[in-house]
Formats: sequence, structure tokens, C-alpha cells
Amino acid sequence: MFLPVGCKMHGSICSQDEDSDEVGAGTDLAAQESSKLEDCVAICKLRGVSATAPIALQLKAIDDEYKSLLENGQSSRADYVQSLYAWRSKQAHKVRVLCGLLAQIIS
Repeated sequence: MFLPVGCKMHGSICSQDEDSDEVGAGTDLAAQESSKLEDCVAICKLRGVSATAPIALQLKAIDDEYKSLLENGQSSRADYVQSLYAWRSKQAHKVRVLCGLLAQIIS
């Protein structure tokens, strides 16, 4: 995601270039990732799904929240929740790939 320099997202300042060599660049990205995860956990909690539930149940809870927001005419919030769904799905895929690679190395 490329946001204008100085924009505020989840209370932190975003930099335009995510590949920046600046000292705080990794910290900002880590803070954004953490904030997204916290938002996903909060949505799951709202929907009665534990943060330790299987990823499929977490994604279903996020999708249900997205649909609910659309039904209630909150399209800007729905857009954000949709981006969380995509992010969480991508994170889960990365974990599956890494676990598969680790399993191959071990065996």
C-alpha cells in the first residue's frame, strides 16, 4: 500500500517508500502489521471467534463483518475490513508456505 508521506494510519506516520533504508522504516511496518492483526482479532472477538481459532474461522468472521457493514451502508469501513481480509489471508498463506518448506528441510 502506498500512502502519501506523513499520512496517519492507526496512529503511526507512514512513509511513502516501504523499501526505505531509514532506521525507523522496519519499525513502522511492524507497527502497521501489528495494528492490522489487532483489528482482525477485535473483529473476530466481536463475531464470537477466538484469536486462536483456525484461520478459516477467522476469515469467515472478517467476511461476515464485511457483509454486515455493507448491509448497513458503511462502505468505507467495509473497504477497510475487506483489506484486512486480504491481508490476513496473505499472512496465512505465507505461514503455510514456510511450514511446508520447513517440513521439507526436516524430512
